[in-house]
Amino acid sequence: MLGRSFKIAQVSGIPVKLHWSFILIVLLLIYMSVFKDLSFPKLLSFCLLFALLFACVLLHELGHVLAARWLNIEARDIILSPVGGLARIEAMEDFPKKEILVALAGPMVNFILALTLFLYLYFIAAGDWNFEPYSALAYLSFPAILYFLLFINVLLFLFNLLPAFPMDGGRVLRAVLSLKFDSLRATYMASIIGRAFAVMFFIIAFVGRHYALTVISAFIYLMALSEYRILAAKLSRQEDSEERPVRAIKKAGPSFPPTNRPEEDLNT
Repeated sequence: MLGRSFKIAQVSGIPVKLHWSFILIVLLLIYMSVFKDLSFPKLLSFCLLFALLFACVLLHELGHVLAARWLNIEARDIILSPVGGLARIEAMEDFPKKEILVALAGPMVNFILALTLFLYLYFIAAGDWNFEPYSALAYLSFPAILYFLLFINVLLFLFNLLPAFPMDGGRVLRAVLSLKFDSLRATYMASIIGRAFAVMFFIIAFVGRHYALTVISAFIYLMALSEYRILAAKLSRQEDSEERPVRAIKKAGPSFPPTNRPEEDLNT
């Protein structure tokens, strides 16, 4: 589902990998610089802001990983792709309370970053709150970068809390449902809601011509469907492994020839 990725760093013992689709971003930058007359300073500004965006995404995913470690849950790695980040953590569908804590840890990192930036800009920098985040590309300065980071972290905090499984809010929803239903049914219901959100995102993206949101909506839809199918297959394999010894005993049958009289069989 995810495809090939390449390790670029290791943070707190966790491998950080870059998805192959980042090649598309490089091609996009080349296209913009050649065919859209993007000046070299603006190209550098775009690259810097893009790097800062994914630094915030990486910190978000590290929040998940560190929370998982604190709860003695194994974390495999972190994968960064053009549509966001993914911390691959041991399945937690049978531990809903732990899943809630791990899911909320990522958005809380963005909340703390946003709050810190807000307090600095409000009390120390005394900035102009009419600043538009997208103008950071044209007016790259220290205040512009801080405003951009504030905007990004608020966006990451709010967007990830939407109950669109398998996003963080969706995982919280699945965990809450798991308190009442079995894990498969809870995952199924969360997956349906997640796919409904994905369809809504796609419509919004199509009407508003937000192409990035189109890709994100497709990713959410496919991942929601994939996670449900993976869990269903996993539970099916577990049931088969539990039933297999019983079937083997029944197939083997008695180790002696039975008689036609039940009382003699019982006394044998």
